[in-house]
Amino acid sequence: MAALVRMRYRIRRHGTGWKRTARNDRQEWVVKRRERTRQLIELGGLVTKAGLVELADDDRAVLFCVMIDAAATLGLGPINGIPWAREM
Repeated sequence: MAALVRMRYRIRRHGTGWKRTARNDRQEWVVKRRERTRQLIELGGLVTKAGLVELADDDRAVLFCVMIDAAATLGLGPINGIPWAREM
């Protein structure tokens, strides 16, 4: 009971004790992760705007294969790490 009273006192005096650092965290890896996340969200929006989601009936495997074929067509060659990507 005494521990609960002490904890309530600390919360009232100092707040919750947890600082909100998510938005203020400027470590390099956090900034890079946010940039990458934003880029992925924007690219997903472009795929949706192009109508590919409806054409593929929201089948992510089909969309992934379309992207692999597009990369191969654009001359990027076989995609590393994807064994089923055909070589052009």
